[in-house]
Amino acid sequence: MSKKQSKQYDRPLPINIINLPVVTHNPISWIWCLGSYVKQWFQLKQSVVDIQYCDGIFKVSGSHYMNEVWNSGFIGKGILSRSEPTWLHRTRRRLGLDPLFDESGRLLLTNEETVQIRREERKKFKLKREELEAQENYFKTTGDMTSLQKVTKLKRILIEDNKQLQRKPLRELIMENYSVAGDKKEQTRADSALFIDETHIKDLEYLQLMPVEALFLSFCFGSKVNDFDLFQLFQLCMNRSLEVDNSFILLYMVYHHYKSHGWCVKSGTKFGSDFLLYRRGPPFQHAEFAVLVQPDYKPSDSPSNEWIDISAISRVVGGVNKTLLLTYVTQPTKDAFQQALTMFSESPTPHSLRNLLELYHIDEFIYRRWLPSRNRA
Repeated sequence: MSKKQSKQYDRPLPINIINLPVVTHNPISWIWCLGSYVKQWFQLKQSVVDIQYCDGIFKVSGSHYMNEVWNSGFIGKGILSRSEPTWLHRTRRRLGLDPLFDESGRLLLTNEETVQIRREERKKFKLKREELEAQENYFKTTGDMTSLQKVTKLKRILIEDNKQLQRKPLRELIMENYSVAGDKKEQTRADSALFIDETHIKDLEYLQLMPVEALFLSFCFGSKVNDFDLFQLFQLCMNRSLEVDNSFILLYMVYHHYKSHGWCVKSGTKFGSDFLLYRRGPPFQHAEFAVLVQPDYKPSDSPSNEWIDISAISRVVGGVNKTLLLTYVTQPTKDAFQQALTMFSESPTPHSLRNLLELYHIDEFIYRRWLPSRNRA
């Protein structure tokens, strides 16, 4: 991770801080402080991000606003990217509009492009290795020991070269195996519909937010979602079912809990969990924990194989070097919930929503497999 990227992702939350000069003992510095404050305040006022709700999706559009949300805590997901919204940069580079290197020779690849190049190299290595292994098996069956020794030596060399390739700087790898930019003449024929003019293309990507992320940004940082007030947004997220054990409010309580403790919280759907917890964020390292949200009680008609399901999820999570975290949400009584909900509907302010959320309580347990052969005394 470069210093520029570390600075780019230095804010864990979308909170802007006004930096003022330290020296304030001189009257001239007071004028400097005032000018700096006004300038930065105006910039912060312009950076407020509004969220759109359309067709059941919360989204942020526009490259500047998408980057503002993503760079401030890795909130949301680019619909045409793995996570960070980089489709526009990748497409411009593919069409030959942007170079791979800046004027100083620094590599401009996105994280997604870097991963793709490394994967292509691993794919080439695996194909060559499979070809040599097939030859090995053939010579073993035919008894041709001379040819077998040659193939075995070639396989050993291939494995050693691959180890060196993994340590090779990405810049050298690209210069040797990839073109610096796409072929503009060839690409524009297939992608002519994307072009606005000769140097600009349409940005088809938007940043999709989970409902818990949309409510978090609106509740904590004042982001507007269409023309909804806070209570209307809360109703929308809960699918108009304002019950004390609504699954959304349980998910939001857990999301807000870990976000307020400094964790980067992302969706855990691909690992069968509700959330993933990162110490800093996806560009820096893999997630350490997978979170499974559990209510403090189960209805009488709930499935009886709950712990079998948890064990299955634990095996999936353990296979990718993550720890399963069971987060139980203790719910208030229905009367207390309805009273706080009524006050929130009459006064849809962050203070009223905070009073409602404070009725819930969270407990956490780490789930690990117990192996008799490893854990005996």
